[in-house]
Amino acid sequence: MTRALLALDHAQCLRIDKDPQGAADMATDVWNELPTGFRTGLVQTRAEALRNALTGRPRAQLTEVLSF
Repeated sequence: MTRALLALDHAQCLRIDKDPQGAADMATDVWNELPTGFRTGLVQTRAEALRNALTGRPRAQLTEVLSF
């Protein structure tokens, strides 16, 4: 779970550095690799915060992934 949180923080950095698609791709990979039981709490909160900060296609991609 710690690695997932670090990767989501890295994804936020990508977004801030003007790479929203890279951020969405990284967050998507992290989310898909996590066991279902770890897709809660702080991990979910960070993923949703990233999604809310994105727009357009990257936001739609992350919204779709987080809905499963």
